[in-house]
Amino acid sequence: MGVLFRRHRGIYNLTGIGKLSLVTLILYLGTSFVSTIWAVYLQTLFDNIAYVTFFSALLSVISFLSYFLIIPLVERNKKSSLFQFSLFFIAMTYILFAFTKNIFLFLSLSLPLVILITMRVASFGIIVRDESNPKTIPRNEGLIYTFFNLAWLVGPLVAGHISEYYGLPLVFILSAFFILLALLVFRIAGINDANIKKKTDNNFVKNFIDFFKEKQRVLIYFISSGCNFWFVLIFLLFPVYLIDSGYGIILVGYFLFFHSLPVILLEYQSSKLVSKFGFKKLFYAGFATLILSSVLSFIFINNILLVAIFLCLSGIGVALIEPNSESYFLEILKSKNDEVRFYGPFNTAVDVNQLISLLISGLILLYVPFKFVFIMFAVAMFLFLILVLGLKEVKAAMKK
Repeated sequence: MGVLFRRHRGIYNLTGIGKLSLVTLILYLGTSFVSTIWAVYLQTLFDNIAYVTFFSALLSVISFLSYFLIIPLVERNKKSSLFQFSLFFIAMTYILFAFTKNIFLFLSLSLPLVILITMRVASFGIIVRDESNPKTIPRNEGLIYTFFNLAWLVGPLVAGHISEYYGLPLVFILSAFFILLALLVFRIAGINDANIKKKTDNNFVKNFIDFFKEKQRVLIYFISSGCNFWFVLIFLLFPVYLIDSGYGIILVGYFLFFHSLPVILLEYQSSKLVSKFGFKKLFYAGFATLILSSVLSFIFINNILLVAIFLCLSGIGVALIEPNSESYFLEILKSKNDEVRFYGPFNTAVDVNQLISLLISGLILLYVPFKFVFIMFAVAMFLFLILVLGLKEVKAAMKK
């Protein structure tokens, strides 16, 4: 209770992290609607799962570059203003998607949408960090991810039913509504992160080199996005495979719901386990769970519902990796300047690993049956597990 609320003169008020948790819940409820139907929406435009993966890979490249290019923008502006700006125009873009089926208009809107999303992620992440102190980083990250996954618990079910009975356009409109509602709540909450740097780092190449020249930062960069590599299977490939196998989009919604269930139940508790077991043991257990899930899915590929169960249980592994990897990264930063400068580039790990995952998956699907995708993901998760060996344990986090 003390984390989300504080008592002042007999009245309970939301804490700073409590306000951000509420914004997270509303915002990601909206974005989860679109993410649920995104693969299906792309499939209606391209009508080929391989083309869908390659187009998604292109968006990942654009996103990767954006995180580095927007560093000066993030440094010299209020993070709260950038966050609000990005929410408004993301919502407007989704409304346009609802009213057009023109593939050329969609392609022209996709580029600015990706840039807006990188701005939203970078600015909000820094706002959360600035509402924390070194002792509360793991707890607050776990709390934010818990509300994030609570949104993902409900969102896919709602989006699945709405798209099935009312069509995809209404999903985009509903998503825009919740994103604008999150913007309104954020403004009412009065969160004003004015962490501004007058002298900005405009050199793209220098920012890139400085980020990757520190070993521990590079290791957690790739480890942190192991989940995002995995999410290509969960949120893109398997949903399209379900649709191509004759199942309705409602089943996709239920699948994503049950995948999020163990994540929401375990993620906050997982962040609290850092003080007892450390980061590395949790990472080992998480990637081992994903490997097992992928191998079992390959073995039982002829029973698609059983495969869905195995993939849903992989949420246990996600809960052990996702919040703690970002906490580890924030723990090893040496200054607030590093936080502002490197948090955005850190998030490019999402795009790098999604890009690799998409390209490899697309090539596999061009030549061999879908079941071999599971072997690729098992091997990839094993490689991520190997990377954990090189991490140094953050002893300060284990004492908290």
